[in-house]
Amino acid sequence: MTIDVTTRRPPNLALAGWAWERHDYPKAVELYWRAAELEAIEPTLDQENDADFVFDTLVGIELFNKRPDRAARALRLKAVRVLTLDDPAVMEASERFGMHVR
Repeated sequence: MTIDVTTRRPPNLALAGWAWERHDYPKAVELYWRAAELEAIEPTLDQENDADFVFDTLVGIELFNKRPDRAARALRLKAVRVLTLDDPAVMEASERFGMHVR
């Protein structure tokens, strides 16, 4: 299987992670984390929140592995991504919240 895992496009990384799950699970988790980190920095503006499965998957993985701190990080990254940035007050709050994520 040939999948470009060097991309910096979160949707591509998420899809690559999904494709790798059955073949190399640790690599899939690594790709999910890279996708989540990039998505939090520069969100993909999809209307259907198609990338949410990455965050939800990471929460499940990290809770299963008894790492609640990493599960919480995935939830914080998701929250930063989905905030509505049209409202200046929300933008200011999200920037403050985002400082805790990084």
